[in-house]
Amino acid sequence: MATGTEGSGVAQKGNGRMTADYGQRAAIALDRCITGPHRDKEVARLFGVSVRFAKYLRAGQHWTAERFSQASEKIKGFDAYIASPEIHSRLDELQAEIDALRAHIQDGGNDE
Repeated sequence: MATGTEGSGVAQKGNGRMTADYGQRAAIALDRCITGPHRDKEVARLFGVSVRFAKYLRAGQHWTAERFSQASEKIKGFDAYIASPEIHSRLDELQAEIDALRAHIQDGGNDE
């Protein structure tokens, strides 16, 4: 058995960037799929955790494979946001632009 450090840095420390990326995607998915003023309470109920811990999940922290599996089973559309968050984000931006244009048209097109 050898002593000292062997293997790559990723093998020794893990890949924090990848974990953070999936955690951020999960946070985006929660914000898109669970709407309303009491999101933290709803997330806490879904995962069986405290409201404080639900805030961490919504911030993209403490995601595990088990939590991803739970979210996939319990939250409709969660998997789609994990797979392609950029597409859904862009669709949300386009929808906001359409809504703004509709409001502008209803106001008579005046910029005053």
